[in-house]
Amino acid sequence: MSTLSRVFPCSRRDREASNTGRQEGKGGEAENQKQQKAKEEQDRAALQAQFDAQHAIALREAQYAMMTHLCTDCGFRCIPIVGRDNEGVGCLLTILFLLPGLLYYAFAPVKTRCPHCRSESVVPIGSPTARKYEEDHAKSS
Repeated sequence: MSTLSRVFPCSRRDREASNTGRQEGKGGEAENQKQQKAKEEQDRAALQAQFDAQHAIALREAQYAMMTHLCTDCGFRCIPIVGRDNEGVGCLLTILFLLPGLLYYAFAPVKTRCPHCRSESVVPIGSPTARKYEEDHAKSS
């Protein structure tokens, strides 16, 4: 006989069986607690889903209010991408020849582009062109 069996005369299976016997005696109470926890978890999940939906709507409205330009090609309201045609040329000129690079950055035209379709036909939302575009498309819709 091993030392462990002398110290712990009952086996692990016996202990587990006795624990389940005790739990079965409290069967109604344990079952009620499980159901209550499941219901609380469902309520919490429903509240979280409702909060997420409200947050998504508020975020969408805030983003829409922040849009400053309208693309007349695709109709997308956006914050335009601002940049030059060839940033690589500017970097190369600056690295190789400092003065031409600086002149390129000083005088190269800065263009605004739509992030959706990359076209250059982006106008401010308050401009007459944007208002006319929105009126024309509101009538056709």
